Amino acid sequence: MIKHIHTLTDYLLQEEQRATNASGSFLLLLTRIENAAKLIANQIRALGLVELLGQTGTVNTFGEEVQKLDTFANQLLVDTLLTSGAVYAIASEELEQPVFAPSSQAGEYLVYLDPIDGSSNIDTNCPVGTIFSVYHKDGGFLQPGHRQVASGYVMYGSSVCSSIPQAMVSRDLRLTLPLAVLCTLIPTSLSLRKERSIPSMKPMKHSMMRAQELTLLR
Repeated sequence: MIKHIHTLTDYLLQEEQRATNASGSFLLLLTRIENAAKLIANQIRALGLVELLGQTGTVNTFGEEVQKLDTFANQLLVDTLLTSGAVYAIASEELEQPVFAPSSQAGEYLVYLDPIDGSSNIDTNCPVGTIFSVYHKDGGFLQPGHRQVASGYVMYGSSVCSSIPQAMVSRDLRLTLPLAVLCTLIPTSLSLRKERSIPSMKPMKHSMMRAQELTLLR
């Protein structure tokens, strides 16, 4: 017998029922991100066939060379979110200025995006990902981190892993199964150990490299 697979949508619906003031727009927002991520994952798996390898010949606001995959993912996410009715505006690494939803479809959230993080490595078959952060529009574009409503990343590779920790839902991990084309829920309550002082791999790598440099100097 095939059992029901507990999906990301199932989980969000359960959490929404517990929130007395939920309007449904937050659920819609995360569902739109999930759907866009599936389409991006499909394109990455067929990257050479759909002609998304290589650079566009332009640079973004950070002076980085824009890849064709950056442009595709950015346009897909912007179009998908701005027509959802849940998003007020989007700020993307690939755009010089924020873009706003039409007044008839404007929602309550601001979304910040890095559509494809690590896209310059895509031709080496390294994992790449989508990073997003969500805030309420009331505080404007420049808000402190503690007002963040949601954040997460989607990592594309041989399988697609999406981690979405946020204020309203406990820290959970989702995994997209290519054959089933859905997000299933796997281990809950993931967190960093409190005694650790390094929040990410980059500072840790830097400290390790610095230690090696000091050893060589001696």
